[in-house]
Amino acid sequence: MVDRFVPAPKVSSDKIGATTRTNKEVELKKIVFLIIATLLVVGLVLPGCGGGGGGGGTPAPAVIKIAVAGPMYDKQGLNHRAGAEMARDAINALSNKVMVGNTSHKIELVFVDTNEVHGSPSDGVAALTAAIGGVDFVVGGFRTECVTAYREVAMDAGKIFMNCGAATAALQASVFTNYTKYKYWFKATPYNEVFLVTSLMKMMGTIGGAW
Repeated sequence: MVDRFVPAPKVSSDKIGATTRTNKEVELKKIVFLIIATLLVVGLVLPGCGGGGGGGGTPAPAVIKIAVAGPMYDKQGLNHRAGAEMARDAINALSNKVMVGNTSHKIELVFVDTNEVHGSPSDGVAALTAAIGGVDFVVGGFRTECVTAYREVAMDAGKIFMNCGAATAALQASVFTNYTKYKYWFKATPYNEVFLVTSLMKMMGTIGGAW
């Protein structure tokens, strides 16, 4: 679990800084949507979750733990973390938080550093293996070759994994070719390689127009 937050470097140009903040806001909104979308299926996969302790008064909420997997010391992982924390705080501020049946559940995040920018696929496999037994869902992912390896940990454990980074269409195709194994795999964004490249070209045009 990551125990510190490394801030993104500052950009000296005001124009580029404004564009960077705009792009970062879009990324964070996508991740907030991702977390909320994950919680929409909670009622389907956790119907038997119990409530808090007994006794009089209002019971403490139960907990849903979500693993946020990504390169936690690189830009992509930092945005994963920031967006997930925004969603967690917004949901936990609700009076009923997430209701499963008649039980209120709060959200807890477990940050899994997959080291997939500088490391190898085995780093992500080891990191998620260490965390998977203590979480209910997994979100995140970045590099296809790494995600392809460590998503197997979630699939073998029967944990829903919502991918929000790796673009390769073959990842989604696996749901059709081997549904029994990959039925826990969901794609949030980017949809595929074409969508990713198109988005990057649009972003480049936006940055170029700021000069």
